[in-house]
Amino acid sequence: MTRSMKSRIAAAMLAIGSLGTVAVANAYTTYDAPYSYSHGWRYQREHDWRSGCRAPAWDPNARYMPGQRVWRNGYLFVATRLSASVWNVNSPPEWTPNYWAPAGCR
Repeated sequence: MTRSMKSRIAAAMLAIGSLGTVAVANAYTTYDAPYSYSHGWRYQREHDWRSGCRAPAWDPNARYMPGQRVWRNGYLFVATRLSASVWNVNSPPEWTPNYWAPAGCR
């Protein structure tokens, strides 16, 4: 009986030890691992910002109507009222300021 208890305790200790090892390895790879390229932190910050604002990237083949928001070169833009009366396809926001206005995240 004592041998079976000792083997159960040993198995439980082994399981706890391996879970601790996996947790430490996972914490390192998730938070402390260096980025694989030099500007990775900028990409991650921009990605988090974009997903928080829920605006798509600017598409040169789409026609945008007033109030639609897009990302272009790291900036958020919103289509103005003039966009309803003009054909704003392939009109980058930074080149056509009458059709676009800088926007903030809501």
